[in-house]
Amino acid sequence: MTMSPDAQKRNEGSIASLRIISWLFIVVGYAVIFCGVVVFFDPNATVIINGVKKADTASKLVEVLLPLGALGFGLFLASARAAR
Repeated sequence: MTMSPDAQKRNEGSIASLRIISWLFIVVGYAVIFCGVVVFFDPNATVIINGVKKADTASKLVEVLLPLGALGFGLFLASARAAR
């Protein structure tokens, strides 16, 4: 199916913005995971969950694993192909 030049230009713009958003998710996901790993291995670090400071391993692990969803979503968007 052929597209008009105007529609093709809009489609390319939306694909470019999708790529930028996916890389934003990837970079932020990696940064938050890296910070979470640093906190996870620090025995004196505390994590605030629902206003309560916690220092147990499970709470720190949640801080590491939760951003994996954002990272996975960013990787999914980056790997998505444009419909042609």
